[in-house]
Order: sequence, then C-alpha cells, then structure tokens
Amino acid sequence: TNTAAPPMPPLEAAARRLERLLGGGLSDKDRQLFTYTNPAKVVRRWLGTASGASGKATSSDIGAAAAVLLDPEGSCHEGRTILMSVCESADGDTDMEIEADDAKDGEEIKEKGYLTVSSSREVEAWLLSLQVRILWKEEKYTDAMNLVQKGVNMVLAHLDIAAENMTSSSG
Repeated sequence: TNTAAPPMPPLEAAARRLERLLGGGLSDKDRQLFTYTNPAKVVRRWLGTASGASGKATSSDIGAAAAVLLDPEGSCHEGRTILMSVCESADGDTDMEIEADDAKDGEEIKEKGYLTVSSSREVEAWLLSLQVRILWKEEKYTDAMNLVQKGVNMVLAHLDIAAENMTSSSG
C-alpha cells in the first residue's frame, strides 16, 4: 500500500520553483543556498519557463494557487483575496469556498507553507496577469481592465514599500 502524494498543480510547482531560485523558503539548512546578483534576470528567465504551466490555467487553478501560495496575513493578502473572488465568480459556484480559514487548516498547506517575501510579490503579480489574460480571452474587457488597475496599484504599493525599506536601511 504505497500511497504517493498527488502531483503538485502546475501553477504551484512553478511558483515554488521561483521561491527556490530566489533563495526563499529553505527549511533545510544543509542545502547550499545560491544567491543571484540579478534577481530581475532570474524572474525574467523564470517567466519564460513558467509559460508552460500558465498556458492551460483556468480561473479555478489561479484561485486555488493563490489560496495555497499567498499568505492571507502577508503583504499579498489583497491580491490573494481578489484572485480567489474572481475564481469564485468565474465558476459561478459560491459553494466552492476557498477561504483563508480553509486554506490555513489544510494539512498539505501547513507542510509546504506560504511563499516568503522573496517571491510572493512576483507570484502575486504573475497570477494577476494570468487572470487578466483569461478575462480578456473571455471578452470580459471591463473586468480585465479593472483587474489590471488593481494589479498595477498593488505592484506600485510593493515597490513603494521596498524603496522605503532600502532607504531606511541605508542610512
């Protein structure tokens, strides 16, 4: 009776790969950590490799990934909430209820944990862009543009916080 764990969904696997590439989430202290001098280049290359995972993604996949990857009490809580609500409204099924409490209680989520700050903002922006693409393909142009505006505002807020942290630590 060998029960193998179910395979990780493609969006989650891609996000966790970025987490490892950027040096976050290492609970195993025996593993060697490589840090990159150009994280923007790492993210750009990762986006090229993550396109396979994102090509067939549905709104449900994106909402489920947001629930598992983005901490409801972290810096990406707003993006997580938006992505999960878009998923619910796209499915037309409010009984699906991927809520913060449900996500916190899941044993599998506890094992893997939410993404750390090293990659959560990038993954949030990526998931938002995937959802915008889906809405655009469904010809829901107003919804897509509203989500774009919310996403841009969230990314700008992340950049402002990062810039503030850089200036306060330098001097």
